Order: sequence, then C-alpha cells, then structure tokens
Amino acid sequence: MASIRVRQARDGDRAALTALHERERGGPIVVVHDTRYDLRDLPALVAARHLTRADDK
Repeated sequence: MASIRVRQARDGDRAALTALHERERGGPIVVVHDTRYDLRDLPALVAARHLTRADDK
C-alpha cells in the first residue's frame, strides 16, 4: 500500500516547486492582506507518495 511521506523541501525540489507555483498560481509571488510574499523565500514542505513492496506486485 502506498503511504504519504512529508519532509522539508530540499534544493533538488526547487525546480519542481517553481513549476508548481507557475502552473497553479501564475508565478511565485502571492499577496495576502496587502503584503507580497515570494514563495521561493519561504520554507516549504513536500508530500510524496511512497511505494511499499506490496505496491510492486
């Protein structure tokens, strides 16, 4: 059965995160209550499906 693993984003994840921000939000800048945030500067978590041996069957 697959499980979800959550971890801090690593340098190797940055390209995928940048693509996600572009696809989902049109870029890395978001505005909340008149304050601009660059998502590239904020800490991020990555949730990924982890396959177990049972999934190989």
